[in-house]
Amino acid sequence: MAFDVVRALGFRNVVWRTPGADGGRDIEGYLQASDPTGYLQIQKWHIECKRYNSSINWPTVWEKVAHADALGADVLFLITNSNPSPTCETRISEWNDERRRPAIRVWRGYNFPSILRSNIDIAAGHGIVEPDLESKGLGAVFALELAKLVQSAHGAIEFESGSKSAIEAASALAELLEHRLRDLQKYGRFQKGPKLTKSSIPDWLKVGGEYDEVEEVSFLALAALMRHFMQSDIIDAQATGQQWTFSFGAPKRSTSSDLLSNFKNITHWLRIDDMVLQDEGKLSVRMRG
Repeated sequence: MAFDVVRALGFRNVVWRTPGADGGRDIEGYLQASDPTGYLQIQKWHIECKRYNSSINWPTVWEKVAHADALGADVLFLITNSNPSPTCETRISEWNDERRRPAIRVWRGYNFPSILRSNIDIAAGHGIVEPDLESKGLGAVFALELAKLVQSAHGAIEFESGSKSAIEAASALAELLEHRLRDLQKYGRFQKGPKLTKSSIPDWLKVGGEYDEVEEVSFLALAALMRHFMQSDIIDAQATGQQWTFSFGAPKRSTSSDLLSNFKNITHWLRIDDMVLQDEGKLSVRMRG
């Protein structure tokens, strides 16, 4: 859950370091911040997740601070369902007041209701939707995207443009939404659906590499949305494990950077861990296994 939330907040190159020896952090990521002059600073964050029945003491935090410092991190970010002990809270405040490095940041147990209300799809995906949360916008992002796609499809029909990409993308997104909502009803969380099969790949999508581990419904929705946003006749997708490279043949509209912004709010629904613009007309996507 912490991995998905920090990605949603804008962290890049987020890496899950567990299970196994985590070198003092469970998750590692980078955060960009700019000051009023436009100077851009890239911060390295070590993110430590602690599920405790009691409060966290200072020696526990100090051990993680030492690891973060040794590995050149700018910030140690502690995410816990509990809280630091009163003594630990004092030490953290003193450390930050002295502007020592790495800085220490904490999400405490009482922070999570508001965090999850701001990321309702992530809460649903991990099976921790409270009844009052479930009625406050789950699927709202999908509704907005579907509305735009349906309007675009209607325009194509109205002006006889002959383009089917909008209605195909709307259909694929609707199928994905149906799949995820059924997951919630049956399991209380998002589940991985059936794997992609050769027979389900449309003519405009060329797929290469070992793709038999990718989820069919999310992959086809992703490809259909890419095709529509880029107005590309053909999309070439090459797989290396969970890493995919998408290339767009002669895109007629939009740019790859526009595509990134369009997918920002639905990556969790699509089971995407990361999207990186390689160059114009090419995207690297890491999909979840």
